[in-house]
Amino acid sequence: MKVFLDITGDNEEADPCVFAFTDFHRYIFEAGEVSQRILNGRNHVSLKKVDAIFITSLTMESIGGLIGLLLTIEEFVTSPINIFGPKGLHKLFTASSEFQRISCANVIELHNEQSQDVVIHGDNIFSFKSIPLWRGEKVENPDTFSPLDSNIMITSKEQAQFSPTKKRFKQDRKVWENIDRDAIMCYIGQTCDFKGKFLPEKAIQLGVPPSDLFTRLTKGESVVSPKTGQTVHPGQVMEPPIPSFKFTVIRCPSEEYFDSLFNSQAYQPFIEKKAVLANAIHICPPQVLNHPRYQHFMEQITSSTVGTKHTILNKEYNEPSSLLYASDKQLSRMSSFLPNIFDISTDKRTFQEFNHPTLPASNFYQVKQLTRVGISPVAERNKITHSTGNSHNDFETNEEDDEDIEVDVEFIDTPKGQKLKQELDKLEQLLESNPDKVKFPQVLFTGTGSSAPSRLRNVTGNYLRLNEQNDGILLDAGEGTYSQLHRFYGPKKIIDIILGLKLIWISHLHADHHLGIARLLQKRQEFEKLTGQTLPPITIIGSPGLIDWLDDLKRMTNLSFNGMKISDSDPHSKSLFKLLKQLNINEFTYVPVIHCSDAYGIYIKFKNGISITYSGDTRPCPLLAEVGKGSSLLIHECTFEDHKIEDAIAKRHSTVSEALGIGRQMNAEWTVLTHFSQRYPEIANTKTNMDLNYMVAFDLLCMSPYQYPLVKAMLGPLNEMFKSVDKQREIRRAQVSLLTIPKKVKKDNNSLKHTKNNNNNDNKNKKNNHNVGGGGESSIVGNSSSNIVDDNHQIDKNNNNNINNNQNNNGNNDNNNSGSGSSDDNFNRLINQERLKRYQYKYHYVKLNLKVIRLDVEKEEISVTQYTEQVDINNNNNNNNNNNEFCKYSKDIILLKTADGISSTLTTTTTTSTTNNDNNNNNNNNNNNNNNNNNNNNNNNSNSQDTTPTISTTN
Repeated sequence: MKVFLDITGDNEEADPCVFAFTDFHRYIFEAGEVSQRILNGRNHVSLKKVDAIFITSLTMESIGGLIGLLLTIEEFVTSPINIFGPKGLHKLFTASSEFQRISCANVIELHNEQSQDVVIHGDNIFSFKSIPLWRGEKVENPDTFSPLDSNIMITSKEQAQFSPTKKRFKQDRKVWENIDRDAIMCYIGQTCDFKGKFLPEKAIQLGVPPSDLFTRLTKGESVVSPKTGQTVHPGQVMEPPIPSFKFTVIRCPSEEYFDSLFNSQAYQPFIEKKAVLANAIHICPPQVLNHPRYQHFMEQITSSTVGTKHTILNKEYNEPSSLLYASDKQLSRMSSFLPNIFDISTDKRTFQEFNHPTLPASNFYQVKQLTRVGISPVAERNKITHSTGNSHNDFETNEEDDEDIEVDVEFIDTPKGQKLKQELDKLEQLLESNPDKVKFPQVLFTGTGSSAPSRLRNVTGNYLRLNEQNDGILLDAGEGTYSQLHRFYGPKKIIDIILGLKLIWISHLHADHHLGIARLLQKRQEFEKLTGQTLPPITIIGSPGLIDWLDDLKRMTNLSFNGMKISDSDPHSKSLFKLLKQLNINEFTYVPVIHCSDAYGIYIKFKNGISITYSGDTRPCPLLAEVGKGSSLLIHECTFEDHKIEDAIAKRHSTVSEALGIGRQMNAEWTVLTHFSQRYPEIANTKTNMDLNYMVAFDLLCMSPYQYPLVKAMLGPLNEMFKSVDKQREIRRAQVSLLTIPKKVKKDNNSLKHTKNNNNNDNKNKKNNHNVGGGGESSIVGNSSSNIVDDNHQIDKNNNNNINNNQNNNGNNDNNNSGSGSSDDNFNRLINQERLKRYQYKYHYVKLNLKVIRLDVEKEEISVTQYTEQVDINNNNNNNNNNNEFCKYSKDIILLKTADGISSTLTTTTTTSTTNNDNNNNNNNNNNNNNNNNNNNNNNNSNSQDTTPTISTTN
């Protein structure tokens, strides 16, 4: 039986995390940001076996990654996971119901002294107890172990459970009086007593032959010897039992918690030497660890018999080391070709050794990249091992995952690699020599993957650095955004970057686009305190649901920000205009796109003439193409390769050719593809027949406008590099398979890497592709496709199965679509079939509204162009009512079926207002040019994937 603890240190890239492993169960202590990505990067970690998660505090260090982790785990589990933590923890789930209902969690809040004597969770190996801590004197000390509110009920003496149903969340959404931000929960875990080793030679000596009698003896049963007729007891043929292994996780933020910690009854058995503590994990700042009272406490709980080990978990005493080995290796390879594009900081923070005044140094160890504490078998008990190279390899088996296998010769060192490197160097020298080169805004991709983080790609984030003073904007901020910024800029420059961050714009409410905000806000507050500055709060712009979620989170964590809802009548517009002027922005336009409710793209025009359009998540959106006409750079999502068009339609994302088609319609100077499915860990197939200037984004790629040609040119060399690495990995896997006898087959080692990525890797990343609130490759958040409701009408679910398939070959296939990877007819058949097969309206008249909100910064005017689509579905020449159907792809947008007989009129109305809200004029003639050329799109763009039907326009 293998039992151990894996511990990751306190790093700026990731918060502390303790992972307890047995053959059948897994437990997690702390779920800070990036914990999901790190856990997914280990061979032995199986999230589907996680039984419980233990949280010590309501700070981002403890809960910053909890929602994302649970959204991934939810794909696997068949029964709820217990989440233990301080009073107020369930409010996190109440708040997150704004964007995702989590059904796999039983939230159990432990908040008084009585819980110390109760086993809160256990299995056949581990059992756990909790130790609550309070700052200063406790305000209350109830006599009984009672629930906090009606949502928490005692189901037995040992356990209280909270069932987070959507209804209950809504009932207490705004009730926050039970939150204690200062509450801390520590934990003690212990194993059962392990059986001693069976001694078969002694059994034979006592007349017990090798048979099922051996099995009965190992199970603790006495048997009768067939030879002697005497009873043989287990104690006669087994070594003495191995005592239980006890460990504790202690979080003590400050000296104010000393009294409740030192007076806790849970630690008295160790202090009085009635029990033996094998390992103590201290998540404490230096001022606590170096305090005489705390050092005396450490000495008291130390056992001289087993030599209690003390694990120190804080960044001041932990050696800085990356926890993302595979990502670092890939970045190193890409940087060898273009060091100025992948200009990753090599600065390292300093750390110091911890010394106790009385206890020997052998009792203490400081966590490195990954530290393992052995528990079972007995030979490994309390044995400390460190992983300092490949943090993903299994300690025992030395198994290697594909991304971790070392290659004998790097591609850059081959003759072909050197030739390609020289060509890139020549182009770079030419671009650098241009005296008129435009450096800003720089774009740094903090995440280029969809749904959930993987080893090589983090979830969505795009950082715009606007000037040498480090003023910055974030367009989306998925979990781990701060970690990525820190990796790129290093421990010194990151302070200026975070303090210079002025604006965060979130495209929509899916979790993979915004779960990194809280840690960014927390780090900004830390850096303000560190530098003695008091800065205006960061402005965050997003949907009403996003701002509500952040407001709720603010009540839990005391974060500071200035929230603005995407609206044509925001009362904060004057302050927003002031901010945009400071950032040298002339125009800031929100565009509704085709994904989920309140999903938007953005068009930004800077004073230096550079304009950037960002799509967010969307199907190909003609409205975005119109608003972003002539953009210098289009950043467009590209979740799927072309052959996955059915998935793209069903999940409201874009394929390669579709994204590039929007770039062509927009007449964008450059298009960069991002937001790739995690089934493509290194690079997706982006080959196309289109003659376009396009690029492919990678995590931590940073480019200025003058470097766009260089980023385009690097795609060929990087493709060759990946092929070379894959070939060497295949050879390495074949060599390893000849030298080892695997315990069980995990992979098909006879297939090339790219084949594996498209097949086996689908299963490995299935958890990633489903998640994060639908943020990557799933459906609308919180809804299934059978219950989506329009603003004005309820879908007739009873008629869903009556859809006539004779509309698959519609006849209005105006686009050639030669770049789609499918024939014209087949492609359009798929389009129409997927659009229409689930949604049917039973009404004869539909009126819909879309709004494009344009902020003219120089004039301080907000122009709202409202597109009103009026449809009469009675005008149908086919005499088949089943053809009168619509596909809903957003709360405010409905895409019409291209069937004959349906008439549509699109009218536009533009309203312009100043920041003083004094003038509300209907300027119907000034801002309606966005849709004048819609009817021409289908004639010229043969490779475009735009399948929007022709709609006549009247102004």
